[in-house]
Amino acid sequence: MLLTNVASPTSWQHLCTFDDVQHPSFYNACLARGLLQNNDEWRQCLEEASTICTGDALHCLFAMIMRHCEPSVPETLWAEFKIHLCNDICYCLHTLNILNPSDADMYDYSLFLLNKHLCNLGGSLSNFVNMPHVCNNWDHINKNPFVSEQLVYDRPNELNLANELYSQLNNNQLIAFQSIFESIDYESGHTFFLNGPAGTGKTFIY
Repeated sequence: MLLTNVASPTSWQHLCTFDDVQHPSFYNACLARGLLQNNDEWRQCLEEASTICTGDALHCLFAMIMRHCEPSVPETLWAEFKIHLCNDICYCLHTLNILNPSDADMYDYSLFLLNKHLCNLGGSLSNFVNMPHVCNNWDHINKNPFVSEQLVYDRPNELNLANELYSQLNNNQLIAFQSIFESIDYESGHTFFLNGPAGTGKTFIY
């Protein structure tokens, strides 16, 4: 680009100089000359979106900008907006049974989600040399988010609650509970259907 836009260059340094300022690379010199699109419009777009959008919507928007708009330095956009991109990552990781994620974990999972959006658009983080890449293997805990969400609970607290409620079962409830529990404990594979009018304690047994 510089060779086709700089008249009669005499050296590599000459190519990198614009308005008496020598830039550290050909890339920076192209930016200074306006030969490449800079990040200003995409920064403004993400800045406005970050005030009203959740992390997932921002991931989708960022992926679209990276895939279709060719920002000059997407890594600087990532560095500036990664906090906003991660605004719901802590909750997402909680649903995957990661209860105390570090900042590094949240940023890494955010990159994982960004890459998923890019892949859906026919791209990949690997196409952007200077962008950070995903370090952890998140696929193995991201297979079924509905199952993962149901597995996030406080086991000791649930056990204490179960023991407390068990002592309150009446005779009929106790028979039902013990039959179901024994089938699970001995892996008998029985199927049970608990039937009764409203208010008879079906949910209590559950």
